[in-house]
Amino acid sequence: MADVIPSSTPARPWYHWRRLGFNFLALSILGHLFFGLGATYLIVQTFQGERPQNFTAPASGPNAPTRVLEHKVQMQKKQQSMSAPAAVKRVQTTSSAKVTLPTLPTLPRLDSQIVPLAMAGMGGTGVGLGTGFGTGGNGTGTGVGLSLFGARTMGSGGLVGTFFDFKQTPQGAANGMDQSKFQGLMKNYVLGGMNDSAMGAYFKGPTVLYLTQLCVPRMASEAGVHAFNLDDKVEAKMWCIHYKGRVKAPVDGRFRFVGVCDDILVVRFNNQVVLDCGSFFPTGHKPERFFKYDTFTQSDADEWFKGCGEGIEFGVTAGTIYPIDILIAEDPGGSFRAYLTLEQKGVEYQTDSKGNPILPLFRVADGKLPQGGSEVPPLAEGGPIWQTVNTTTPDVPPISNH
Repeated sequence: MADVIPSSTPARPWYHWRRLGFNFLALSILGHLFFGLGATYLIVQTFQGERPQNFTAPASGPNAPTRVLEHKVQMQKKQQSMSAPAAVKRVQTTSSAKVTLPTLPTLPRLDSQIVPLAMAGMGGTGVGLGTGFGTGGNGTGTGVGLSLFGARTMGSGGLVGTFFDFKQTPQGAANGMDQSKFQGLMKNYVLGGMNDSAMGAYFKGPTVLYLTQLCVPRMASEAGVHAFNLDDKVEAKMWCIHYKGRVKAPVDGRFRFVGVCDDILVVRFNNQVVLDCGSFFPTGHKPERFFKYDTFTQSDADEWFKGCGEGIEFGVTAGTIYPIDILIAEDPGGSFRAYLTLEQKGVEYQTDSKGNPILPLFRVADGKLPQGGSEVPPLAEGGPIWQTVNTTTPDVPPISNH
């Protein structure tokens, strides 16, 4: 029997090295992991140390909630101001800057164009042309307006108005004038061609006014006296105003003057009377047709009043110069009114409820229509504007009536 040699495990040094290497690798990984965690912790701590404080962190102390709320409100205001568009920012400067302003309308001179309209003892309502109203209710006057009887300076044009008082001499002495004598005097004056040189025996106002359009609402007869600053010199009855001048026709055409005055209105165009309408007729020729507008409601008690009278038709040539006279007068005193419009043949006008044509004022300068006042006829905008001419022309063509 052979000898059995007891077996023994051969020595494997590589096994121990492998196990040792495995342990070394595990230790290395663990070391790197530990090192990485430590580095991460240090970095996070450093970053948090450099960040701004968190304003929403829990507050402490008895007043902490109030401070937190105030801070939130301030932050919201700041964010709104930072996010606002640049267009709403306001820039202020103390240095002078060049600014272009819109052109303002030219206003009339107060020392020349404005004439007090309202006055003591004057009833009704007075209307200022272009610059407002003058009112005189209950016997007292308030406000200032352009005189309805004309401006103190000619401006862009106007018919020259002269005031006469037939109750006194040029020196201011009473002459015993009564209504019968006054009406006879007016008749002779009109039929004589409205020659002012024949009025040398009567008081003449020292100033003149320049009329561009005639539209005086119903008011006290003192208004005419007041317009010429004669309140302390003239009693408001038996007076007249004579407007005269020369006008250039704006267009070819045929026209009629339409108007009325309480008490006398006479229009003389190209040396012929073409309109006579009032409570008294100096020429003796009444209009054949009247327009009693809807606005004429307070005069129904006046038996003489039939409305605005239509005058005689006449023809003109554009650019031709014609003489014109307009006479308005007050007889017994009391109320007064005067209107003068112009009707052109072939023009279609709007009408009121009664079928009366709504006509433009006769005008020698452009301007605003009067507003307000009682017993004023309805007025149309626009219409031809006649130009006043200061020079005299002997070759004036005769008036054409056909």
